[in-house]
Amino acid sequence: MREDDKGFRFYVGNMFGGKTAKMIFDLQRADYAGKKVQAFKLSWDNRYKEGFITANNGQLKYPAVSVPNLSSLEKSLKPDTEILAIEEAHFWDERLKEFILEHENNMLLISTGLQFNYRGESFHLRSPEDIQIDSKYVTVADLMGISTDVRQEWPVCTYENGKICGDVAYYPQRWREDGSLSKYSDDTIVIGAKNAYAPRCREHFVRPKKE
Repeated sequence: MREDDKGFRFYVGNMFGGKTAKMIFDLQRADYAGKKVQAFKLSWDNRYKEGFITANNGQLKYPAVSVPNLSSLEKSLKPDTEILAIEEAHFWDERLKEFILEHENNMLLISTGLQFNYRGESFHLRSPEDIQIDSKYVTVADLMGISTDVRQEWPVCTYENGKICGDVAYYPQRWREDGSLSKYSDDTIVIGAKNAYAPRCREHFVRPKKE
């Protein structure tokens, strides 16, 4: 492989910004070029059809192996893989950082990730013991720091006050099932709650206060 076919490309930003679509286009292009591609997603992320990385529009898809954790990904990784895609980096446990550093000289790793969580803070990766526990050591900012190609993708703010705001939306606003805003102490990850989130700009984002 050429030197520019190696490293870590990271599509990072807010939800609904097109990160997954951009990664899927990369993978389709790699297929067309005859590259050996593997793609992985976490099996407990059941928002879309199993066995595919799927963009938010539900139409753009790419075949992927569903695995329960990083250890299973490592066991499934083929020695001749040239392009490795890992969906939703912030859902994986903190060992992902070392995994990327270990393999970035031998292949091109591509991943997506939310830069900020609903609290407006850098998104923590998961604890190896429990997905609902934030890692104490690794955040998405750390992955940005080791990436050789960071590409930030931002949607527009959909705050409606007579008209859609339209400014750059850096933060994901989240609501509880009862319609109230999520509290700071709520779980960082809520799977399958697409309608509970909306992209917000700096002006319209309500930052939860520490309790």
